[in-house]
Amino acid sequence: MSRPEGIPATWHDQETDERAAFRHCWAYRPAPGAEPLGYVARFERADGGKLVVPFFKLNGAPGRFKAGAAAEPRPLFGLDRLDAPGPLFVVEGEKDASALHRLGLAAVTAPGGSKASCSRSPTRSPSSTTTRRSAPPSSKPSSTRPPSASSA
Repeated sequence: MSRPEGIPATWHDQETDERAAFRHCWAYRPAPGAEPLGYVARFERADGGKLVVPFFKLNGAPGRFKAGAAAEPRPLFGLDRLDAPGPLFVVEGEKDASALHRLGLAAVTAPGGSKASCSRSPTRSPSSTTTRRSAPPSSKPSSTRPPSASSA
């Protein structure tokens, strides 16, 4: 994704005084075609390391954001892709979710990836609001049922 207005071409980390160049950005959208709730941008340091910065704080005009995490409960990345056929993949990171989206698959991730606190996870799973099927329904009833979440 190209760099949206308001996201800098170079990130200056105030704590470490490091500078990093913009490389990619992922838009968090609640539904297909919806306006973004915010962005997560990836910046690359001179040593090849990465800095991932959330931009969810409104910056004056609608659609313009400044650095800052999303309010809790934080949105999932990939909500706008839940209509893809097949299983829903829950992965670590926007980069992995985007790779699955390019293959036509549904995938979500939480902001902050593996570094995010469990207490900051979304309070509702996508399955609580979306019905998903991994295969077309059969014309015959199934004789076996998958185990329920409560029996696991």
